[in-house]
Amino acid sequence: GYIEFLPALPQQWNTGHVKGLCVRGGAETELEWKNGKLTRAVLKATTDGVFRVKMPQSETPQAYLNGKKQPATGNGVIAVSPGKGGTWEIRY
Repeated sequence: GYIEFLPALPQQWNTGHVKGLCVRGGAETELEWKNGKLTRAVLKATTDGVFRVKMPQSETPQAYLNGKKQPATGNGVIAVSPGKGGTWEIRY
């Protein structure tokens, strides 16, 4: 399995944000979107582990692991390991 951000966003929720959604495997997410597209996603690990994240197909984001910029992997599923209490963030 993998984490996919906003796979089925209703048209009525064109712009918005959520915080504190739990992710299977021990993480929480914070998401922001505008005009139906993801603009920011944060994955905060509540336990050590590797999280598989499906990257959106449309654009290449800026990625940050524990606040440090890292190469953004384009389309596909990537593995992220921020460590307990750590964060992984993408911005568009």
